[in-house]
Amino acid sequence: MRQRHYKLAGLAPAPAFALPPGHEGRFWTPSLHEPLPPDLPARIFTAWTAMHHLRVFRNRLFAIYLVSRDGRLVHRSCVLPAWYRLPFMAAQDIQIAATHTAPEARGQGLARAAVSAIVARFRAPGRTIWYFANEDNHASLRVIEQCGFACAGEGVRTRRHGLALLGQFVIDRPADLIDRGQPADFIDSGQPADIGEPGGPDQPAR
Repeated sequence: MRQRHYKLAGLAPAPAFALPPGHEGRFWTPSLHEPLPPDLPARIFTAWTAMHHLRVFRNRLFAIYLVSRDGRLVHRSCVLPAWYRLPFMAAQDIQIAATHTAPEARGQGLARAAVSAIVARFRAPGRTIWYFANEDNHASLRVIEQCGFACAGEGVRTRRHGLALLGQFVIDRPADLIDRGQPADFIDSGQPADIGEPGGPDQPAR
């Protein structure tokens, strides 16, 4: 499956979206008081938290935006710093990833509000905020376009030594070639792999 990549560079203008009434949003970051994010799958988020502490990420901006209603978590959007699996990102860049909205809470603009909150907190001169999703995830792509992100191109996830875990997400077709339908350049870093592990697109965002 191919992915479509989007970016918001520096202080480029972006519309602001607020949470609907009755919802509360907050940022979680690793701390002694709250070492792991609450109410989230342990495996993936424990791994990312460990990567933060071990300085696998190229900056210290790892965070998760959590949205609750009546005390129940209904949306999450993760802020992942640059690391080796995303070679197109600069050291100070971040990626919005693993976005998920509970099925009963979709269609209320929670994903747009989460992206707006992340942009407001993390945008800075010289920093690019990235987002990508499978090219057939139309709901997710529509959200990020509404939030002012520009298409940066399409790409694939590669394998290294036969392992998806060691592969990278690469952009092999720039944005100006997408609509023309021109073939992507050959990628010599491995064979494309299916999405399904930490670092890639998650559930549809709405």
